[in-house]
Amino acid sequence: MPFAAQYAAALLVVGLVLFALYYGMRIMGRARLFRSDRRLVCVMESTPLHNNGALHVVRVADLYYLIGANAGGISTLAQLPAPHIEESLKSTKTGQSGLLSSQ
Repeated sequence: MPFAAQYAAALLVVGLVLFALYYGMRIMGRARLFRSDRRLVCVMESTPLHNNGALHVVRVADLYYLIGANAGGISTLAQLPAPHIEESLKSTKTGQSGLLSSQ
């Protein structure tokens, strides 16, 4: 077999292996084999206040916290009632305002 044909065949094999790896990882990602839908800590929503500050609603296990962050540090501002947050999340999915938007 001439050199050019061997080179083309090797290139084709490498391309097929890369495609198989890419496709396999996408399938695994969709199947959620390596990640969980229920993470222990999750930032539910964030909103900027100014250049160096923001408010975050954070879920830790089944508790919700309002966190303030700025250049000086991070502070827990309040623990939020879970029923209120869960109701707000349901309304957000139906296209209404988010957790931190003005009502």
